[in-house]
Amino acid sequence: MAKKTVRKTAKKAKRVTKAKAKPRARTRDPLLDDIKRRWPSLSPVQARFVRLWCEGGLLFRDEAAKAIKITRWTEWHWRKTNEEYAAAIAWAEENRTETLENELIKRALSGPADSHSMTALIFALKAAKPSKYRDGHHAPSHVNITIPGLTLEPGE
Repeated sequence: MAKKTVRKTAKKAKRVTKAKAKPRARTRDPLLDDIKRRWPSLSPVQARFVRLWCEGGLLFRDEAAKAIKITRWTEWHWRKTNEEYAAAIAWAEENRTETLENELIKRALSGPADSHSMTALIFALKAAKPSKYRDGHHAPSHVNITIPGLTLEPGE
C-alpha cells in the first residue's frame, strides 16, 4: 500500500511541475500590432491584408487576397467604402515602395547582380511611383512668347 501512495505522489508532483512550467513565449507580429494600433477599427482580416500588402512579397492584389481567403472584389469594396482601410492601404503602399527602393539599392551596392531581377525591381518602382520614377521629364509642348509689340506663336 505504501508503494501505491508513493507512485500517486510522484505522479501528482509531475503534474504540478508541468503546470508551473514557463508558459511558451507567444510570438507577436510587431507590424500587425502597429497596424492595429494605428487603425483600431480594422477587422482582423483587413489588418492581415494591410500587413501582407505592406510586406510587398506578393505583387498583385488578387494574390494577396487569395492568401487570406478573400476575393479581390472584397478588398476593392473595403478600399472604396472604408476611409480608415483606404488610409491603411496608402500607408502600406508607401512602405512597400520603400522596401522596393531599399532592395534595389542593396542589390546595386552588392556588386554584379542579375539584370533581370534588377529590371523587374525598376519596373515595380515605376508602377508604384510613376511621378518619381518616370522615364523622362516632358516639358510643355506649347509655349507663347510675348515681346512688347510682338507675339510669336510656335511654327511662325
